[in-house]
Amino acid sequence: MKSLLMFLTPKAEVAYLEDDFTLRMAIEKMTFHHFSEIPVLNKEGKYVRSLSQADILLYLASNKDLNVENCNKIPLSAVSSFHPLKTLKGDSDVYDAISILSQQNFIPLVDDNNVFIGLVRRSKVLEELKAELSSF
Repeated sequence: MKSLLMFLTPKAEVAYLEDDFTLRMAIEKMTFHHFSEIPVLNKEGKYVRSLSQADILLYLASNKDLNVENCNKIPLSAVSSFHPLKTLKGDSDVYDAISILSQQNFIPLVDDNNVFIGLVRRSKVLEELKAELSSF
């Protein structure tokens, strides 16, 4: 069995939000990187949750008086995550990830203390599986 660490994109190469960011900061970062979902970490580097475009849209729809200017006053903690991502530990194997990756674009990987170490992208795992299948 292959370790998920083989597919790791390390934290240093991952764009993420910090949990004390504002909604506007999150929108700007997600727009810049063209992300539909992004991990949220606390100051200690622990994985808190992910934030998706859908989370933001549902928040905006339920707060109709908001605009881009006053989004800089809204803390990320005010925006709920409606479909939290499943996480795995770094020592998990690729078989643990397959069913999860059928439901989400990436899996946040954490250590035993829930510190974010990076993520595994669905595209990387699929590329590896495709290469293995083509060798038959």
